[in-house]
Amino acid sequence: MVRRACSAATCRFFSFLLLLFSCLLSSQVHADELDTSQAHIVKSIFHTIRLYMSPYKSLNTSVADPCAWGGVACGYSWNGLYEVTDLSFSDLGIAFNNSTALSSFFSLICSLDTLDYLDLSSNHLTSIPGVFFSSCTRLFILDLSHNSLSGKIPSQLSNLTNLSYLYLNGNNLSGSIPPQLSNLTNLLYLYLNGNNLRGSIPSTLTSMSSLWDLQLGDNKLSGTIPLMAPLMETLNLSHNYFDGPIPLISNYFSSGLEIVDLSHNNFSGSLPISLARLQNLRLLDLSYNNLSGSFVNGMVASFSLVFIITTCLKKPESTESDGSHPQRTTRPSVETPSLDRYLEWYKRWQHAARVEGSTSP
Repeated sequence: MVRRACSAATCRFFSFLLLLFSCLLSSQVHADELDTSQAHIVKSIFHTIRLYMSPYKSLNTSVADPCAWGGVACGYSWNGLYEVTDLSFSDLGIAFNNSTALSSFFSLICSLDTLDYLDLSSNHLTSIPGVFFSSCTRLFILDLSHNSLSGKIPSQLSNLTNLSYLYLNGNNLSGSIPPQLSNLTNLLYLYLNGNNLRGSIPSTLTSMSSLWDLQLGDNKLSGTIPLMAPLMETLNLSHNYFDGPIPLISNYFSSGLEIVDLSHNNFSGSLPISLARLQNLRLLDLSYNNLSGSFVNGMVASFSLVFIITTCLKKPESTESDGSHPQRTTRPSVETPSLDRYLEWYKRWQHAARVEGSTSP
């Protein structure tokens, strides 16, 4: 059989495919290489952290690629560029001894305009510089929990309109909750528990249509419960100074609520029977208030309800300091609450109650 040479057009086509394959192969070798400017920024951030972190902590930078360093995550953008997306420097003992160094550090972080996730939790940060609020506007998740932040919650946080997760719990923040936070229309999780916040809850905050999880426990908030967000699933108002009757669910509470913790407040009146009838409710804690009444068979319509805590509906006299404010002998945990955590606490409480009952005369 005589083999025929390929036509000029066919040869050009196969040559093009060979060239394309070579380019793809070459690009694959360099595909995961970070842009030079971003690599320089990451290196500068790590240099700064080393200057101000605890001497007992360490950072993993043993490889050449900054995207493989501890606390750094990179990914591809919609236009195919390989970029830094996440920074996580939790529990490194970072403490800045001057405001200039603090501002420079946050300026470096915000110069990564592709950053979606920032975790600086469990350090010793005392404030957030103004440059952060105007430059880190792409952030989707911000975790500054368990630091030493003091003063009022910066109203400029409302500039970070892409935020869906905001964790400021476990700090020393004071003053009232800024109503400007309601401008964060994409917010799903808001954790302000474990601070020294005072005043009432802004009605604009709790009526945010996107909010799923609101944690305001262990503060000094007061007043009555405002209207709740329509999609809210978890509500923690425990260890505050809220008073008055617990409102009817038809006007105030989301039908999707799964966890409600109103314990250690000054709520009064009858038990909110309608609250226990929420179809998705799995935990309801009303303990240590000034409530009266009881739940009886037929009042709870939710088959998914795990338990209702109504122990000590009337607070013992020893827990009252001046007749209105609960006296706290120990600071409650400000860890991120979850159903599993609540269940664990409840099991421990049940065990302690059984032990106490078996040893009593």
